[in-house]
Amino acid sequence: MNGTLLSFETIPAIVLDPGAREGSVLRRQITENVMRANFTPIELAKAYQARLTELKLEQPTQNTRDLQQQVAAENGVSDRGVRQYLALLALPPEVQELGQRYRWK
Repeated sequence: MNGTLLSFETIPAIVLDPGAREGSVLRRQITENVMRANFTPIELAKAYQARLTELKLEQPTQNTRDLQQQVAAENGVSDRGVRQYLALLALPPEVQELGQRYRWK
């Protein structure tokens, strides 16, 4: 760049409330990215699992089914769909690797 500064009139950005809990940040990131990105089924499963793990820490007395329903509601999918994605993570690694190569169209 030889010391040249770039100038932008606008940039895409999300401004977060400094007081926002990390969970709400992850929730927004997953929801936003699921809607616009071309994720593999395994990537979606890992994102749902990360959010579920976070919710378990935030709400330790809630049962897993209720937390799955919460993840589903946050992402506009059915709780059954969330469970189906999560089931992919129980597949052998070589099968998951094949799943990483497939992208939804």
